[in-house]
Amino acid sequence: MSCSSNKQSLPAPDGAGRWLVPAIVVGAVGCVALAVGEPYGVMVVYGSPLCADYSTGAAIFLLLLIALVNGGLRKLTRRFSLSGRQLAIVYIMMVVACAIPSWGFVMNLVAIMAGPLYYLTPSNRWASVLIPHLPEHLIITDPAASRAFYEGLHPGQSVPWSLWLAPLTWWLGLALALYLVQVSIAVILRKQWVENERLVYPLTQLPLELTSNERGAAALGAFWRNPFVWVGFAIPFVFHSINALHTYFPVVPALPHSWGFSVLRRHAWFTVRIYFEVIGLSYLLTTDVALGLWLFPVLATIEMALLNFYGINTEPPELYSDPGTPPIAYQGLGAMALLVGLSLWRSRSHLHQMFRGVWQTDANAAQASEALSYRSAIFRGSSRIGSCVVVAGAQRNESTYGSLFCGHSPADISGPGPGSQPSRPGLRPTAGGGARGYFT
Repeated sequence: MSCSSNKQSLPAPDGAGRWLVPAIVVGAVGCVALAVGEPYGVMVVYGSPLCADYSTGAAIFLLLLIALVNGGLRKLTRRFSLSGRQLAIVYIMMVVACAIPSWGFVMNLVAIMAGPLYYLTPSNRWASVLIPHLPEHLIITDPAASRAFYEGLHPGQSVPWSLWLAPLTWWLGLALALYLVQVSIAVILRKQWVENERLVYPLTQLPLELTSNERGAAALGAFWRNPFVWVGFAIPFVFHSINALHTYFPVVPALPHSWGFSVLRRHAWFTVRIYFEVIGLSYLLTTDVALGLWLFPVLATIEMALLNFYGINTEPPELYSDPGTPPIAYQGLGAMALLVGLSLWRSRSHLHQMFRGVWQTDANAAQASEALSYRSAIFRGSSRIGSCVVVAGAQRNESTYGSLFCGHSPADISGPGPGSQPSRPGLRPTAGGGARGYFT
């Protein structure tokens, strides 16, 4: 079922903008919780990441908690409870926030800022081939601050925020420009995706179910009163709870959740593992998309096994391809380019009408359902792309600019060997790996 075909309607706003304030306040609190909780849970507690890369598990979890609390408030007084429209705003804010504090952005960014000086050694020659080309306003230039980021502060020492302020400000400007470009692209392609192609948006189905019955008198909607919801919740909860108890108390038997087998004379190893979240997400996908989620990884594994079987060197995983190998990463890049090209080709009729509407004064009615007019989306997106080019131009060196985002530097190529890592015992420049130093 696609979002465009879903006829569930949300309550209309009850005031000119006043209904938005509580939603923004609650959503901001949720975003702060994600921004603090995700790095702390991953880098200090070493727990399970809830919003790694661009996953939104933490947003869904917080939405469930907020909906439960909101149901209790509705039973006491409807004055302080949130409507379905407000809950949707809260969820959207938290979904966007999930991509920021984890490996989707910040954990990679802070390592890029603090890593050059810390991993500088005589053997990799970064002092001559890399550091002179890095703009000082984009990195940490104090060796002591860089070391403290990775190894921790001395007793009584505080975080040197003054050294981080300028680089963070520059990178924040780039991040805001990129997000605004994405908003403009979403406005331009929304009608094609939602109305013409009627794409499925699985992450919107749960909030729609949670907010569909907010007009009713019951404290909890039909979603919470459905017994299958609680059965589906109880199965993974009991399963993982037993395995968690086994970790702390080995006398408790563990429940197996993965099995493996090899083919092609052990050149290909397949692992079958139970992921309850993937099972739940697959239920909301179309069959062709669900098929691709497991078929193409299987084909990639067989491909690499055949290359190894015939003695073709595929090279070990690199930072830009991990956990796969470079050939698979290059194929994925080519597949993405083809996907974008085909998507634009299928959208040619819509794009033609859209560009015509930019210069027509009577096209406002057709654009009334968009967050921005097409003209604003095009010009704002273009200006933000220009801002990104300006910030990127500050790098002053194309190879250095590429190295910052690919995880490699020119020294990795001209140093002791291909893909060699800085010779610092026991340490590897993993994204965000040093942030734990500031917490310890």
